[in-house]
Amino acid sequence: MIEKTIFFITNDVDDIHVDFLNNVEFVKKQNPTYNVELYDFKRFEEYYKKINLEHYEKYYCKLNKNLGALIADYIRYVLIYYQGGVYMDIKSRPKMKLENWINNNKNHVLFRWTTKAHDEILIGFLSSKKNNEMFREMIDVIHYKIDNYNNNNINIKKSRINILNFSGPRIFTKVWEKHALEVNDNYHQYVIRVAVKDYKNKYNIPHYSTVFEHLVVNQ
Repeated sequence: MIEKTIFFITNDVDDIHVDFLNNVEFVKKQNPTYNVELYDFKRFEEYYKKINLEHYEKYYCKLNKNLGALIADYIRYVLIYYQGGVYMDIKSRPKMKLENWINNNKNHVLFRWTTKAHDEILIGFLSSKKNNEMFREMIDVIHYKIDNYNNNNINIKKSRINILNFSGPRIFTKVWEKHALEVNDNYHQYVIRVAVKDYKNKYNIPHYSTVFEHLVVNQ
């Protein structure tokens, strides 16, 4: 059975737009049989130190905290691997109760996002039992990229592309292809929707595509 926890991530719970909080509350009421957890970077760091201090110090501490999407990518993989459950972007909500369409006889629920511009696994919604080897490998891949990060090979003006390839859907899709897990083609269009209007202007840190900095620091 996929663990009945829903994870949302923000950078700072003490400085978060009310529309995001309202969305989290909506999801709680919509899914009363689920435990809904809102993690910010500080809460995750305290959690990660307890469960894997070595990885926290050796890898997480080297990621650039000014790049919110990069940190959120890493956090979602760790939470799903170690705890299992459902991850959703804080701007999004299900169109119906999760228990109405998540088949708990499965080990995971993933969606493929296929449009003219995209053909990749959606990472804005992830659902899996804990200890799924694909998520462990995804964490390992990011660790490998941290270990081998070379400032001279990175064009920081391409922030969006850098993150997509480092921790985002492009690299996640490559890992998925190795494992060839079952996915639902475009099913997210019917069950997940963006609920917070103008969400990019409601984040309390600049959108990652506008932050021209290196992904790995403190090497």
